[in-house]
Amino acid sequence: MTLGVRLPSGVNPADIEIQVDQKKHLFAFGSKVADDVVRKSSEGEKRFQDIFYYLFNWATVGSYKWRFDKGTPENPDFSNALEATEVLLRNGIKVRGHSILWGVKKNIPDWVTKLEGNRLREELVRRATYVTNITRGRLAHWDVQNEFLHGQYYEETLQDPNVTMEMFKLVKRLDPVPKLYLNDFQAVTVGGNTEAYHDLAEDFKAAGTGIQGLGIQGHTKDFVKPDPTMIWRRLDKLAETGLELFMTEFDLGWPDEVVRADWLEDAIRAFFAHPGLSGVILWDIWDLRQRYPDKGLLTGQELKFIEPGQRFACLVKKEWSTHVTWRLSDSNQTLRLRAFQGLYDVVVKKRGVPVQKLQMSLGKQDVVYHINVTARNVPIKIPVEHDFVPQCVSHRDQRSLGVATTYVTDSPHSCLQRIAKVQRSAGYMTQVSVTCEDGYVMTDCSSYLTVWNIVCSSLKSCPSLLALDLDSQVQLSDNMAVINGSATCTAYLHGMLRSAADLVATAQCCHLEGLTCDYRVAGPSAIFDGARAEAVCPSGYFPFGEIFRNRWSHHAGVMPSGTSCVAQSGPPSTSDPAKQSGK
Repeated sequence: MTLGVRLPSGVNPADIEIQVDQKKHLFAFGSKVADDVVRKSSEGEKRFQDIFYYLFNWATVGSYKWRFDKGTPENPDFSNALEATEVLLRNGIKVRGHSILWGVKKNIPDWVTKLEGNRLREELVRRATYVTNITRGRLAHWDVQNEFLHGQYYEETLQDPNVTMEMFKLVKRLDPVPKLYLNDFQAVTVGGNTEAYHDLAEDFKAAGTGIQGLGIQGHTKDFVKPDPTMIWRRLDKLAETGLELFMTEFDLGWPDEVVRADWLEDAIRAFFAHPGLSGVILWDIWDLRQRYPDKGLLTGQELKFIEPGQRFACLVKKEWSTHVTWRLSDSNQTLRLRAFQGLYDVVVKKRGVPVQKLQMSLGKQDVVYHINVTARNVPIKIPVEHDFVPQCVSHRDQRSLGVATTYVTDSPHSCLQRIAKVQRSAGYMTQVSVTCEDGYVMTDCSSYLTVWNIVCSSLKSCPSLLALDLDSQVQLSDNMAVINGSATCTAYLHGMLRSAADLVATAQCCHLEGLTCDYRVAGPSAIFDGARAEAVCPSGYFPFGEIFRNRWSHHAGVMPSGTSCVAQSGPPSTSDPAKQSGK
């Protein structure tokens, strides 16, 4: 995206600030919604709606299924589904209709299964015509047939292999607006039908049905970690059809919320990165509205964000959202910005006061916008979006590296410091390690440099050290690991220095009867400034020492809390929590 600014005469460029904030993604992030939760306005439903509109830009209304008809065969009633659709559209949410037909017998209304021959065929046409008429022009997608690979009741009953294909053609004639989809499972997150789904799509294309997309039900097996590599390979195969791919029903189950968040993050990253996939719909996000337990993002009547929900929000609203503030100058009145695709608010400020707001969109092609700054100085009000997850704290891959215990009975409590050092000269990376003596437990680990007899605990603490730096990515860090059952403290220095320096690893080693240390680790955090990783102590333990590692030289350090150790990837880019987002 390129933004060029045109100023009215007499305006000082230094007085102008341009604020670019992403409001929505082009990629579809959505969830299935129960129509009553969307339609009602009690306190609980209102909070759900606020969170839903914060997180998502798409929704699936599943109550269009034939068996959810609240009326009679002669007078069908899908008013609740239609009302929910209207509410979602008014709030800027695109809607998938799910589904017109479902060829698995147990999911067909009983009265329909009693029909045969022309009477059944006429009822199928009547069904498709009715739901298409009441939703005409409103839906973005229609699942015309659900789970066709697993149920072909209509084809078998009518002895006609083309029943569903004809339904596609009919729906396309009645409403050309929504994209028409098949929707099926065991094709991507779980394999087995990938080839069959690919071949079915090719058959529907060859028959001129007007099919435009393949819906992928991503229900993973409970307690089974999704495999991003296999997900990509299967998506690659389905992408060969040239149809739009959409993850329509994704969920996974695991009782441990941190593990579930790790798995969710791995899968969502794979989905967002694949060029053939246009969106992902989460199937269950609130534990009080789940058919199955241990799958959601939110819990309880207060709809608290648990770790999977926080992880999802921090990806979508922070790491994968573009927020930039740009101050003009005489020589800089054009901004070239690499940004995430989607819809943007661009606010012009004069001397810090907002005076103009524009909307811009970025698709799959580069775009150029020209901003004609207003000559007026009348302040305008800019709505502030409530941030439901102002601080991103990840416990990713939290685990124990090992436990060490002392059993000293004949000596008082004591601690000593052990060090190891190595001279740094040529080369890009240097490391040195130190361990404790037998009978001692390592309770802390740190590193420092000595340059010209000056001790530097960090690069920032030694301004003179910057003169030695030939590489902007010079980084001093330390790490604790359990190697062959022994805690080991290692100091690292990455980057090139002009002069020699001593790299030192220092371990605090203590002995006390019954002293036990559990070496806990978690991370990495997300990559944007202000993101945190936290390792939590087991019950009965408290933090005695803390260390961290960061692949970048820019970080905010590590700190203990009462029961944990928290590392931060860098200072927040702004003091406003609502703007602590990725760039």
